[in-house]
Amino acid sequence: MSQEPTDLEALDGICRPVVEAAGFDLILVELTTDRGRRVLRLYIDHEEAGVTVDDCAAVSRRLGPVLDVEDVIQGAYDLEVSTPGLDRPLAREKDFRRFAGELARVTLRSPLPTGRKRLKGRIRTVQDGHVHLEVDGEELRFTVAEVAKANLVYQGEL
Repeated sequence: MSQEPTDLEALDGICRPVVEAAGFDLILVELTTDRGRRVLRLYIDHEEAGVTVDDCAAVSRRLGPVLDVEDVIQGAYDLEVSTPGLDRPLAREKDFRRFAGELARVTLRSPLPTGRKRLKGRIRTVQDGHVHLEVDGEELRFTVAEVAKANLVYQGEL
C-alpha cells in the first residue's frame, strides 16, 4: 500500500464535519493505493459506545455525496469507513494522551539523534505536543508532527 499525494488536510476538513455531525470522532484519513485501486479510508470512533458496521455504513452514505460535490479526489476511488481496530492508529496528540501506558509502534519521518526511526515502546506521557515513549528502558521524546505512522500494539486475547 502506498500513500497518494493528495492534500489530506483538505480531505480531513471536508470529512470531519460530516463524521462529527453523525456523532463520531474522526481518527484518521488515508488515501492509499491498494492492489491497483485507490482507497479513501476513514477511521472513526465513539469513545463511550464504540462503532458498529452499521455506523460505518451510515457515515459512508452521508459522506459519499459530500465528497462527490467537493470533487477533491481526481479519478475513481473506493470509500471505506472503518473502526480503528485492535491496532488502532495514533494520529493526534489526544490519541497518544488517551492511550498513555499502552504499547505502541511508531515510525518517525526522520531519525532521532540516536539514529532510530522505528520505535516500539510504552507511551509514558504527552506534554506540549511531545510524546515520551519508553523503549528498551530508555525514554525517547519526539513531537506528534514528527510521526509518520503510529499504531497501538494489541496485547490481549480475542
